[in-house]
This record gives sequence, structure tokens and C-alpha cells, in this order.
Amino acid sequence: MPLHRALLLTHHMTSRRKIATIHKHTKRLSITLVLKTGRPPGIMLAEAMTHDAIAQWVGCVRRLRYKDFRVAKIEEVIEGGAGGLKPGGNGQVREFEEMKELGAYLEECGIWQWWREHMGFAKSGS
Repeated sequence: MPLHRALLLTHHMTSRRKIATIHKHTKRLSITLVLKTGRPPGIMLAEAMTHDAIAQWVGCVRRLRYKDFRVAKIEEVIEGGAGGLKPGGNGQVREFEEMKELGAYLEECGIWQWWREHMGFAKSGS
């Protein structure tokens, strides 16, 4: 069964109220989420079992009106084929404040290169 993945970018993520709202929608829609909060950039990487859940979640985040909000990538991935976030139950959220910590976690998950490409840090296939 395929997974659906979204990578969202913002200038920064410091508002605890907005982050709490993201947590609420993540749990409601059974999404697995990784956040890079604190100083710029703000990064959200989400995975769900359905495209509808991802689409609803992206809409909820968009309505929070983050500065420089953009959807970097939404795609369907073959589960197990391209790596993925470590499942910890429905609505799991992992937060990191440093890019180095986020990168190390994504490398463990097997999606570090995918993330680097869609962030614009590396060319496709590098």
C-alpha cells in the first residue's frame, strides 16, 4: 500500500500556538510528522496512508498563514521502497530545532537524499 508524503517549507516556526494546532490536525488525520522548529527555516515533512489526509492537512497548515509558506513536494511513495518516517502510531510528531538533528533522523529513516533533493540542497540522483 502506498504512502503519501508532503514536504512544506516556511520562513520559521516559533509560534507554539500554531505548532499546537498542527499537532491537533496531525492526530485527527492520522499523519506521521517531522517538524523543524525554531529559527529559519521551518520544515514540515508528513506521511499518511491516503492522499485525502495529506491534502486536508496541507490545507489546515496553509490556513495558519506562515511567512513564506510553500509546498515543496507532495507525492505518493511505495511503502518500504523509498524509506519513510519511522512509524510510531497514528498522529506521531517529532520535533527538531537543529537542521543537523533533522538530517541525522532522516538519514536513519532512509529519506535523507530525497529530502536534500526537494529542499534544493542536492541535484536529483546525486
